[in-house]
Amino acid sequence: MLAVDIRRRPSVKESFCRGDMPSRESVFALLSEIYRDENCQLGVGEAMEFAHYTQSKSYDIRSSTLSIIYASLELRFGLIRANTPRYTSYKFQPRQGWYATKHSDKSKASQAIHAQAKKAVSWYDIDVNTAGLFVGLMRQDLVHKLEDWNADGTIDLKTGGVLNVYRIMRPFGGSRHELEKLTVKYREAAYFLRPQEVRI
Repeated sequence: MLAVDIRRRPSVKESFCRGDMPSRESVFALLSEIYRDENCQLGVGEAMEFAHYTQSKSYDIRSSTLSIIYASLELRFGLIRANTPRYTSYKFQPRQGWYATKHSDKSKASQAIHAQAKKAVSWYDIDVNTAGLFVGLMRQDLVHKLEDWNADGTIDLKTGGVLNVYRIMRPFGGSRHELEKLTVKYREAAYFLRPQEVRI
């Protein structure tokens, strides 16, 4: 009976097949941001960074659907490859032993964190990009130090502001015509499951 009811109501069938399909305009606007001029000038292997949360809100695309779009750009079209996301916000609360590291840990990363961390109430904020420049280190060196201290109980670490990182695998021109073609191709691919293939 349920199968018969679904056949009489195509919109319900489509909801099983297509999920939360964003509008053509939303997909085009998203792709236009991904392939804005400065990103189209990057070479193969270089990285682009995007805040998925912000994109989801800006283009009215559910986060799960947004992930599918990026997966399609990677797996179906071979344009990008997902890398490890990075955080823009690092906060930590000292625990027993942290203050002693100022004297016991002579590493450049430790020195930079102690010098550049700004205390709010009980938590410290640290801009790992700026702090790294302070001693000539890369941000990842400071991140590793914070993670090590967090692992051994020296601090409690909180991260936030996720940026999803993607490496360019193939050049993409980014003209309006190319973006429109990619939009159509994505939507056609998203409709690969025909309504008659649904089984309940």
